[in-house]
Amino acid sequence: MKKSLDKLINVCNKISQNQYMTIIFQAFTPTMPLLIICSMFMIIISFPVESVANFINSIQIGEASLFNILLQGTNACFSFLGLYMVVGTAYAYAKVKNLERINLCILAMGCYFLIMGDLSTDRTGSNGIMIGIVTALFVGYIYEKIHNKGWRIALPKGTPEAVADSFISLIPSAIVICIFLLVFLVTSAFGYNTFDLINILLNNSLGMVATSVWGYMFLYLIKMVLWVFGINSAFVQTICMPYFYRNDAINLAYFTKGIGNPEILTSFFEYHYAGYGGAGSVLALVIAMFIFGKSRRSKKVRGISLIPALFNISEPLVYGLPMMLNPYIAVPFILVPIVNIGLSYFATSIGLVAFTNGASIAWTCPVIISGFLAGGISVALMQLVLVIIDVLIYAPFFIALDRTYLNQEETETITLTDADSIDLENVDL
Repeated sequence: MKKSLDKLINVCNKISQNQYMTIIFQAFTPTMPLLIICSMFMIIISFPVESVANFINSIQIGEASLFNILLQGTNACFSFLGLYMVVGTAYAYAKVKNLERINLCILAMGCYFLIMGDLSTDRTGSNGIMIGIVTALFVGYIYEKIHNKGWRIALPKGTPEAVADSFISLIPSAIVICIFLLVFLVTSAFGYNTFDLINILLNNSLGMVATSVWGYMFLYLIKMVLWVFGINSAFVQTICMPYFYRNDAINLAYFTKGIGNPEILTSFFEYHYAGYGGAGSVLALVIAMFIFGKSRRSKKVRGISLIPALFNISEPLVYGLPMMLNPYIAVPFILVPIVNIGLSYFATSIGLVAFTNGASIAWTCPVIISGFLAGGISVALMQLVLVIIDVLIYAPFFIALDRTYLNQEETETITLTDADSIDLENVDL
């Protein structure tokens, strides 16, 4: 059993440290400010309180309504997410591999448009996220191999740097574009659109895992096992978040325009159902510590962990308790997020809880508040129910741990008392 677990940890650790996984993870970082800001516009125009939403929607500014102005702001982000991911991935690739960053970004965009055929927001938006990532990775890989072979046009010394960089990338760029053009011609000859064909292949393979609740729970189980062994793995986000952001955009279109059908698994699940309070939904553990904690150690740790956990930062508790390799806490730490995902998914699927509205809520937004902003009172109440359930799951395990801390503290007190006592009657003079 131990050997099998060690092998699993080694495999997942290698996946997490893989350069391409790192590139994909870094590609999301530049888009976060835009996602959060445009999501604020989304929250305003679909505010969970009907009277407030109606008031906002009735405001006119010149010829346009405030609703349409803010909707334009959300469209500026979500209608071009695929394109943003092309740029972000190409930039991250160039940064990691030490290539010409601007040149690679422009080349990746060109290839993305080349295989797209007809330009439309259906392809530049949420449907283009995964193919944008794959396109940028493929462009970067081919470019890097050709670049490393030294196939370039060298210019005399003294040539301006911008001009020199353009000629250095000329041959690799030409080969990359020819390869993508050839792929487009071949698929077109058989009556397929290259962009749509690749999207279908991606969604029928990786998408089946990432967008299935069972697949998501399995990936999250691996993630939490790695956390117990001190490995903060981001591979679940790397695999699932492209699809979750796509679902965010689908829900946005549904709630603002009435287009399509809403999805259940969105970015909200990752940050505010499964991971409220941080990894392992540890805010519930902090609450259990305030209710049941008696040892000096637990009282000290809960004091420094409460504020960070309210803002979904778990490190003070994870490393302060500690939770790594802690047999008392490992089981609930792994179990709680899986329970949260399952219950939230089931409650949403049967209509007990509202679908999230597609807004990308900041991961630091406190629980309950995040639920209200993302879907209204029912989502906030769902989070409250999860907190109560999670406290009950953590409680017996923490009580057992706290008793060991109390025993240790009593033993230390007795030892110190014995060491400090002096028997004057048996002193030899």
